[in-house]
Amino acid sequence: GEEGALEFDNLLNGQHGAKLSASPPSSVFGYHRTKHPPVTIKVGPVKYGSAQVQSLQLSAVYVQTFHNNQSDVVGKAQISEQVEHEDEYMWTVTKGLEFTTKVKFSINVPLVYQFSSEISTSVKTTSGSTTVETRTTKQWVKQDVIIPPGSTIEAKWYVNEAQVVVPWEADIYLEGTVAALFEKPNRALTWRYFNVTDIKHEDLEVNGTSVVFRASGLFQANVAQSYHLSTSQKELTHRTARLAKYIFEQES
Repeated sequence: GEEGALEFDNLLNGQHGAKLSASPPSSVFGYHRTKHPPVTIKVGPVKYGSAQVQSLQLSAVYVQTFHNNQSDVVGKAQISEQVEHEDEYMWTVTKGLEFTTKVKFSINVPLVYQFSSEISTSVKTTSGSTTVETRTTKQWVKQDVIIPPGSTIEAKWYVNEAQVVVPWEADIYLEGTVAALFEKPNRALTWRYFNVTDIKHEDLEVNGTSVVFRASGLFQANVAQSYHLSTSQKELTHRTARLAKYIFEQES
C-alpha cells in the first residue's frame, strides 16, 4: 500500500510492483502538475579533500644527440624546442543518485609543486559513472649543452608525471513529488504521488521541504608535474654533426 514510509531502494529497483519516476510523462500530471510538482534537483558546491600523490612516472619527451669532432675545442649547443603533454582529469562517482540530470562540477584544487588547475565540466551524478577531460600543456625546452672535445653528448628532456587523487563530496537537494507506477491486483496500472520527504533511506536527510543526498567520489589528475634535463657522454662515433630525434612515448 501507499501508507507509511516508502523504501528508497525498493522504489529505485522497481520492487513491490512500483516503478519510480522523478519526471513521468506530462500527460500523467495534467492538472495534477501544480498539486504534484515534479522533482527538482539542485547540486550544492563540491567539497574536495586532501590531494594524495598516488604515483610518479618518468617519461622522455625529447632526445637529442650532439657530436663534437674537434679534439681541442669545447663545443656549445642550445636546445630550444616546445614539447607538449596531455594532462588528463577524471571524475568518478562512487556514491550517487540514479538520475540523468547533469550538473556542473568546478574544481580548483592545488595539486603538487605549485600545480593548480580550474576546470568546469558536466558530470553525471549516477553511481559508477566516470567523466574524463584532457588538456594539452606546453613547455618550452631551453637549455645550453656543453660538448667536450671529441665526444658525443646525448641530452634527454624528461617529464615527471604525477597521478594525484582527490576525494570529493557534494550535497544533492531534491524537492517535489515522486510519481510511482503501481500495479493493482487486476493488473491495471496507476500513478501515485509521494513527496520526496516521505521517502525514508539512510542516505537521505530531510531538510525542510527537500531531502539531501550526499554524493561522493574521486577526482584524479594525471599531469606533467615537472621537467628536467639529463645529459650523458657517449663514445666518439662517426655520425653527422647533429642528430636529433623525438620520442613521444614512454620509455621503460
